[in-house]
Amino acid sequence: MKPANRFVLFCLLLTSFMSLNYICVSDDIGTLAHCSDSESCTGNIIIAGVWNSAISSAESKSINEVDSPEAIEFFNNSDSNDDESFNNSDFNDDESSNNSDPSANSEADLIEVLSSVLVIPSGNEKQSYWKLDIKGTSNGTSNITIDIIQVWWNSSQVNDSHLIKITIKESEFFNGSKSSGELIDGTDHSFPSNITVDLKSYFDSDVSYLTPLTINITMGDGSVKNYLSI
Repeated sequence: MKPANRFVLFCLLLTSFMSLNYICVSDDIGTLAHCSDSESCTGNIIIAGVWNSAISSAESKSINEVDSPEAIEFFNNSDSNDDESFNNSDFNDDESSNNSDPSANSEADLIEVLSSVLVIPSGNEKQSYWKLDIKGTSNGTSNITIDIIQVWWNSSQVNDSHLIKITIKESEFFNGSKSSGELIDGTDHSFPSNITVDLKSYFDSDVSYLTPLTINITMGDGSVKNYLSI
């Protein structure tokens, strides 16, 4: 083969090779395509695709809208509504709890003082005492219990006065000597919640000089019945 022909053939082969391996870059920033192919025959058509990675202004706006004041206000209102709902739930629970009366069925609620009488020494009575008639108000037959008694009185006229005995329905609850306001944890006395019993507090001085008297009766369940004499 002649040198001139060899040169022409070489140029043709080089041109073919370059057409099969190329890099195409578009005018848009970030647009890149690479294609490589090897063919042994002629007549093939190679089409290079273009992928546009640029973000349009409309798309950029839709992404940035989450930072807009309207979007922030929406999220803030959503959190506020959730907190308000939670707080209202707590308030309703607290209100329901406050409206319920834990002592509605206590033993102290099942008794009432019907009468209060001051008895001074006389021919038949050797001691002065304060008598309370206590009635159970329950229709049931369950028992209620008197556990602790505390009595206050006016000691301005009789300085050295003491409570010396307490009986409940003639059964001895306490026997000894207690000053005004001292706790008396005597012998527990139980009785049906639908009957009336008398409670007598005996003093070593004229009870008429000790008024007014106040009594706290602590029941078996810890509830307290309070009564003040006239």
